[in-house]
This record gives sequence, structure tokens and C-alpha cells, in this order.
Amino acid sequence: MKRLLITGMILMSLPVVAQQPLADSVIREEAAREILGYLASDQLNGRGNGLVSSAVAALNDGLQTDVEIVDYHEHALRRGSDAQAVAYVECRTSDDRHVFGVGIDDDVATASIKALLSAFNSI
Repeated sequence: MKRLLITGMILMSLPVVAQQPLADSVIREEAAREILGYLASDQLNGRGNGLVSSAVAALNDGLQTDVEIVDYHEHALRRGSDAQAVAYVECRTSDDRHVFGVGIDDDVATASIKALLSAFNSI
């Protein structure tokens, strides 16, 4: 598999879909997220309920893999508004291998994507 790297990405919110209420229940609204990303020369897109799930869907579809997130954590590396974020991800492949990734960036969303790419690059 070729090495993955970010060349650009856009996160878009999709319209909220209202579900019909059942008897006395409250209407539940769900919003989906879609990520449109460019990795090297390939364009990938995927849908999920957030950035990470959208990115996993895009990577699985574009790379013909079946990887799922097992664990995910993020935190700041130090105090202050200029602190970098670090994201850690554990993924499970279709053959039950566990791969790990770490991403660091000024932006927590980009750190998350870098962590995913780090994990996918070790498959």
C-alpha cells in the first residue's frame, strides 16, 4: 500500500434529519458529517457522525479496507492557547490485527486525521 498523507481536507455538516416520533417519544434529530479529503493524488470522501468516523469511512472505501476504531484519545501537550494537540488511535483490521497511530498538530482535528493516517500506514 502506498504511504498516506494529507494534502487537503474539508469537513462539511450535512442537513439534520428529523425522525418521526413514536407515540409519546421526543423527536430525535441526527446530523451526519461528511469529510472530503485528498490523500496524495486520490480523492476520498466518507460519511459518519463526526470527523473521525467520516475519515475512517473515506479511508476504508478508498483503500478497500475494513478497519474500525477501537480506542481514541486526545489531549493538549501543554497549557495555554498555543498548545499543540496530540491524538492517539487504536484500530482493528479485518484480520483482527491491532494497529496504532499518533498525530500531533496545532489543530485537534488535524491531529486526529494524522493519527488515523499513522495507523492506516502501518497496515
